[in-house]
Amino acid sequence: MITQGKAESDPDVFETVLCESVRRSLDRNTYGNPSAVEVKVTKDDSERVRLCNSKEEISMLSKVFSKTAKIWEEAYKSEAKFYIRDGEILGVFALTEDTDTVLPCSPSFQIDGKPVKMLELCLITFDGEPPIGCVDYHTAIKVLKQSNPLEKKGYILVRGMTKEQLTHLYNKCLLL
Repeated sequence: MITQGKAESDPDVFETVLCESVRRSLDRNTYGNPSAVEVKVTKDDSERVRLCNSKEEISMLSKVFSKTAKIWEEAYKSEAKFYIRDGEILGVFALTEDTDTVLPCSPSFQIDGKPVKMLELCLITFDGEPPIGCVDYHTAIKVLKQSNPLEKKGYILVRGMTKEQLTHLYNKCLLL
């Protein structure tokens, strides 16, 4: 994405990162019609990177980012439920069909001073059938990050997945 050897403060780098961020946000955005925004980036005399766009273009960018923020805000925040399996504490998170879900990237828990070593992600559908199955949590997050770039502050936003997508995730995790 960024040409090797370029400085972080280079306007081209900022433009590339901004455009990629907007593209990724729009790729998963199903709210409204697609729009194109040209982003002009310059460096001022004090070496600060600036956007040089009209108020209308900045407003459109703001709408894109506010829609993403709203999705984060309205998404289900999955929390671990704890069980005992084979004498060990097991933490289980749920990922449910057609539900935007926020999951922690690297959760860490202790119960009664004991670290929770086993974490799973349970893949659930709405069709009245039993869950698709449960997979190793860290493996699932790794797979989700490959196709789902919406991540911030140690959390990943998983946009609502179909039963077929959940089944694909399950099968892919079993192979790793």
